[in-house]
Amino acid sequence: MTAGYEWRHTDVVAQTGQLAAELGRTGGTGRKVVAIECDRGLPSVVALLAVLEAGDIPLLGSAADPADRRARLREASGAAAVVTGSVGAFTVTATGADRPAAWPDAVYLAATSGTTGDPKIAPIDRAVFEAYLHDIREAYGLTDTDRVLQFAPAGFDVFVEEVVPTFRADATVVVPPWEHAPSAETFLDFLEAQRITVVNLPSSYGMGVIDFMRRTERGLPPSVRLVVLGSEPVARPLVEWARERLSGVKLLNAYGTSELAPTCFVFDFDELPKATAHPEDVPVGAPLPFMRYELRPEAGTDGRGRLLLGARPAAGAAPAHDTGDLASLASDGYVYLHGRADLTRLKRGGVTVNGESLAAAARECAGVLGAVVRLDRNSDALLVVVQSADAPEQVRERVAGHLAAVLPPAWQPDRIQVTSGLEHAQGAKLGVLAAPDVATSVRAAWIRWTPAEEVDATTDFFDAGGTSIAAVRMCAQLSDALLRKVPVQLIFANPRFGDFTRAVDKLLKSA
Repeated sequence: MTAGYEWRHTDVVAQTGQLAAELGRTGGTGRKVVAIECDRGLPSVVALLAVLEAGDIPLLGSAADPADRRARLREASGAAAVVTGSVGAFTVTATGADRPAAWPDAVYLAATSGTTGDPKIAPIDRAVFEAYLHDIREAYGLTDTDRVLQFAPAGFDVFVEEVVPTFRADATVVVPPWEHAPSAETFLDFLEAQRITVVNLPSSYGMGVIDFMRRTERGLPPSVRLVVLGSEPVARPLVEWARERLSGVKLLNAYGTSELAPTCFVFDFDELPKATAHPEDVPVGAPLPFMRYELRPEAGTDGRGRLLLGARPAAGAAPAHDTGDLASLASDGYVYLHGRADLTRLKRGGVTVNGESLAAAARECAGVLGAVVRLDRNSDALLVVVQSADAPEQVRERVAGHLAAVLPPAWQPDRIQVTSGLEHAQGAKLGVLAAPDVATSVRAAWIRWTPAEEVDATTDFFDAGGTSIAAVRMCAQLSDALLRKVPVQLIFANPRFGDFTRAVDKLLKSA
């Protein structure tokens, strides 16, 4: 171990063995579902490996997930046990759900919400997973000399890709000390200090790091040999810059679906000069050997089809899964994504809005590294989130002016939000989101702006230590989270948590 961050098989065998033995004595009969609700980083790594070693089925999750979401997922999955805590202090708790796992052939369970915001269970077939592990080790060239950064939160399938193939290759997992995505400078310093060789990043974060390197003329540490970007679209000008400047580093664009495997398609950025069919976009490339795909024609999409993914017969022949993404096999031989199928027909005020066209128009603006459209299902508010390192006010004005010039009035967003892509939670796929859960959003804002650690329906904001200034800031935070102006008068009129939550909910529904 170095600085407590890097762990090999020999480092975790005692922890995983002890936890696996305890799992064997706790909850359920036969193979059971075990919910992982541990601290981020090493605790989640050990818990995942221990559940797999015990022969049980891990349900991916994190202690950072909202309590109500964790409870819904435990119920939906039939979890017989829950692992919480941290290294050296794990706790295994039986849930009382003493029934066989509903997915006996699953190797793990992922939770995915697609575009509905309602989490559902996605069982990953063991035969398909084994074929995926073989293909991903080949695609990434993993060997026992690699030092792979563990970056993704434990509730995302990319977390599995960072851990399991690495240990299968007898390589080293390097767990960073941060809770949230750090600045680009801190990130690069860590890669250099820990001699990282492989990093797997969500594209929004990766674009921010590449843009930082472009602006500061800083390069990647010499140890880095592979950078994988995925989950979100990439900005072609930036990856073209990276391809030319980061010599000796393999850059890959990865695409997958939680229902099948973390990575199903891979595109090598060295092939960018050949990708000429859509010069503004970067393809997802070609499928890995274990998988098959088909394009189901979609009316009104200029010949593009819904992308369906499944496994080849030799890899378990998993049935085709509708990803909800629009794609095309272009004349240059590469597969391109064209956004979410449901983003092409957003109904807003009786008008059909093409959300993907709206996001694409925002990405045309100078300084914008990426853009995504979000829709509040309750209020019909349309939000465009753009990623840029420039001053937020300047970016907002630039994007608003451009959208007003090139798009119909009915397509204009209600709000333009600017993010650097470095400070928000990494790993999430961007798309149409349901309105955030009101109670969860209110609770998070309430606890942030008062000293209260516990909140119930009768807790009074001001009795709990909240001030008038804190009330203003809390309502501003809620306005951003809920895409709807929450006036500060609401908290003065409804100082109790239960009353305020109901008032906010009524405000959203009345929009």
